[in-house]
Amino acid sequence: MVLQVLQALIDGVLTAYAGVSDKRRGGGVTYSMADIGLSTFSLLFMQSASFLSCQRGLEEGCKTLNWRTLFGMTTILTDNHIRAMLDPVDA
Repeated sequence: MVLQVLQALIDGVLTAYAGVSDKRRGGGVTYSMADIGLSTFSLLFMQSASFLSCQRGLEEGCKTLNWRTLFGMTTILTDNHIRAMLDPVDA
């Protein structure tokens, strides 16, 4: 039941961010806006007190298994990249 609710939340986040305008140009886009939105949601969902400490924990492997298992993500995005992509987006 809990995993079904989480999956519904993840699907909602992916759908919402898939509709966000992507200002980047060219073929060098690695992460979709949906990936960026899901990265942000995962930090909030895991209730991390600090974006940086969460990233460090993921990089050290402390939380990587839960992160990959729960959210199906394979790459850890940096806070600078997420900010650069989301700051221009209208609330």
